[in-house]
Amino acid sequence: MKYRNSDFLNDLYYKRQEFSELLSKAKNSGNSVLINTIRKLNNSRWARQINGDISIQDIFIEEFDNFLADNPDLEIRESVIDNVDKMKKCGNFDYGYTFYECPNCNNFHIQGFTCKSRFCPRCGKKYRDKIGTKVASKLLNIKHRQLVFTIPFELRKFFRKDRHLLSLLFKSVNLTLNETLKSKARLAFKKEERKLGFICFLHTYGRDMKRHPHIHVLFAEKFMRKDGTLGNFYYLGFEAIRKRYLFTVLNLLQHELKKKNSKTYNSFLKEKSIVLDRCKEGSYFYGKPVYAEGYSMESAKATAKYIARYASHPALSERRILKWDKENKTVTWFYDPHEDDLCEEKDKKGRQIITEHVYEFIKRLIIHIPENHFTQIRYYGFYSNKFKNKGSLFNKLFSRKDIEKMILRLEWRFGLLHSFGYNPLICECGHEMIYNIEKSYFPNRPIGENTS
Repeated sequence: MKYRNSDFLNDLYYKRQEFSELLSKAKNSGNSVLINTIRKLNNSRWARQINGDISIQDIFIEEFDNFLADNPDLEIRESVIDNVDKMKKCGNFDYGYTFYECPNCNNFHIQGFTCKSRFCPRCGKKYRDKIGTKVASKLLNIKHRQLVFTIPFELRKFFRKDRHLLSLLFKSVNLTLNETLKSKARLAFKKEERKLGFICFLHTYGRDMKRHPHIHVLFAEKFMRKDGTLGNFYYLGFEAIRKRYLFTVLNLLQHELKKKNSKTYNSFLKEKSIVLDRCKEGSYFYGKPVYAEGYSMESAKATAKYIARYASHPALSERRILKWDKENKTVTWFYDPHEDDLCEEKDKKGRQIITEHVYEFIKRLIIHIPENHFTQIRYYGFYSNKFKNKGSLFNKLFSRKDIEKMILRLEWRFGLLHSFGYNPLICECGHEMIYNIEKSYFPNRPIGENTS
């Protein structure tokens, strides 16, 4: 299996002279230990830097304080300061670490504490995996499809100014889908207490990192009755849903703004008039059935994993950063336009390369940091935590074994083994290092109690 930074023909960091003795020791311990050691070296921080990888953490460590000092008039949210501060400390040994030592030789491994911030690319990956695991554990073995709900660009500024208004987008999706089910058979809807099952993911950006809040939905094409039986619900009238969703968003937003600020409310009324005039067919809505291209359990699993990962990853992957020019204070990165996915080869724009001042790059990223404790993924109907009906009687989309594997990968060393093909605790002598609490550092513990 091929792993990133582990192509032994092209990734040659492990061949540096200072590693010759270490590699000789690993070779004497067996081929599997040697390969593990090579991959460990090739995936080290220093190897990645030599290979040209650029760390968002390094950019913020060097430039974020300058950015704040040079932009005193910017209103920086508390959640931005908190998350950036956490990310800058992520993995720094000054803020704590766990110590592992080999039981056979004097070798050891120190693992710095992570920051747990969703803004951090490294911790964001773990957060994404946690979300994927939680979503997978809930899904029933029934057909699902991806839905996407967006809002007109005229409304985006209101959701940017007050981030808590984003909850209205979740509420609008919930009301729209349930009203769509209810309109099919109003008496049966009430009598049978029909419930849909869907999971909503808030996404605030496009590939170009511009502010563009929209909701992705993992939608089960079934409804559940109060007796626990399922009924089909795979036909969605796109035209009706587009209009109903836009109408719901506008009504909820108007109601909230009317209570808060008269100036903002008057501005909204003007934009509402423009939106209603321009969007006579409603807001954009996507919901192509998966089985139109051949449905299977594996395609259903792939759809579930894709939405969970896509809707929870950081605004920019570090692999998209091409250059950081410290002298000229610029960052170069790229994106592939969404439009190119839907047009013919001759009409494609092609990869877009952006070079901008590092402060503009920082602005692009921090604008997508959510408010502290704001939930960006929400569960509805028979997928909600409150629902205690008979959904557990149905087969799950992912087996218990699948879920156990996902949970295991959340542990950092098994995650590295799965993603990069090496166990960081395998010593070059072939033994596995063990945790030593006495030599680990927990900075929040009082002096003298660090080993308790």
